[in-house]
Amino acid sequence: MNNREDLLVKVEKIPLSTFMPGYKFPTKYTHAIVTYPPGEKKGRIVNFCSEDYTLVPNKDIMNRVEEGLNGAFDIDAKYIHKGYAKFYMDYTIKNNTRKVQKGDIVGVKVRIQNSYDGRLRFGYSHGLSRLVCTNGMTSLEQGKNVTTMHTPQIINKDMIATLIDETEARLKSLPELLKPYEKLIQTKFPMSEAEIIKRMETIAEDTNYPKRQIPDAATIALAEAKQLRVEMTDWLIYQGMNNILNHSTDFAMEWHKREQVDAEIVQKFLNP
Repeated sequence: MNNREDLLVKVEKIPLSTFMPGYKFPTKYTHAIVTYPPGEKKGRIVNFCSEDYTLVPNKDIMNRVEEGLNGAFDIDAKYIHKGYAKFYMDYTIKNNTRKVQKGDIVGVKVRIQNSYDGRLRFGYSHGLSRLVCTNGMTSLEQGKNVTTMHTPQIINKDMIATLIDETEARLKSLPELLKPYEKLIQTKFPMSEAEIIKRMETIAEDTNYPKRQIPDAATIALAEAKQLRVEMTDWLIYQGMNNILNHSTDFAMEWHKREQVDAEIVQKFLNP
């Protein structure tokens, strides 16, 4: 995870003529999006755009979203960036959480996304998040995943009101959202690293899950069982695999791809 300040990196929309005065560019791209990561003397060109493109800095999004969410809920914020070009803001709602087993609490999460490189549209979605380890698990039904192009009105009162209404609806439906996972909690396994790895390998078959990360995922599952003082279950085995997808930087995979892989392995757990 990153700091909030990392997402507030300076960004500018600069005419290409600034870099090459007098040159007539043969494309519709007339400007560059430039970020200035901390510690770097020169900026990074992360995207090219037309004069009409509206640059929406993360600061504008975060301030308005966080003001709205803080006014309605008790939230815990986590921030992720990829090369100071793609950004994710995760807000776990600490109201109306549910205990799925001893010491294991799950709440609703709001994810906001934005990018300066044009590869990720601004948008938001809802998921589930475990408070026990801030794991950030993803629910089976993502709900309404809203994305939109950058415009001057990208964040307005109506959008914030809709976001709050949809979050309240997710909070009310949290028991139903967790029902599919009850099967995982009821499926017991020996407290054996070899057996856990074998189970993870079976789940990972025919998916894009990073197979080399399975031993680390098994270690996480064992550590959580000991921390919570509970039996080993498919729930904890899934959480070990999910933890790798949410937190590990030891393998190259875009964050939206990680969410897709997470959905794949959930279905393998529920429909072997």
